[in-house]
Amino acid sequence: MHGICTRAAFLSGFKPEHYDCYPNLCCAYTGPHKDLTACPYCKEPHIHASGAAQKRFTYIPIIPCLKAFLANLKAATEMAYRSSHKQTHTTVTDIFDGSHYQGLRHSKVKMDGEELDHLYFLDTHNVALGLSTDGFALFKQ
Repeated sequence: MHGICTRAAFLSGFKPEHYDCYPNLCCAYTGPHKDLTACPYCKEPHIHASGAAQKRFTYIPIIPCLKAFLANLKAATEMAYRSSHKQTHTTVTDIFDGSHYQGLRHSKVKMDGEELDHLYFLDTHNVALGLSTDGFALFKQ
């Protein structure tokens, strides 16, 4: 089974990254916390009595996910919905009717403080990503 999973991961281009995290999900053992032996918030130890990390977080980078969606005709067609959505101006039927998205569509792209020559979402192949954490925060502040 492990060999099949390894082969599938290789062929798909997905390379999940695994991070040890604090048992109470206060934050992860990355960045300034990577060498700590106990959580600075809840004081729980990093390593369980068995020698393994108490908890692990699996992160899958977004670029391979987007490539996989675009390689699938059905998913690619669904992702193109944004460019074909017709705004009604009288009712909000979708997130793409919202004032923030509409404002971006009429604004030039800014990158590193520099305004570029093109508008946001001008090309039908542009992808609009949204994020909903539903109260989850890997890094507590």
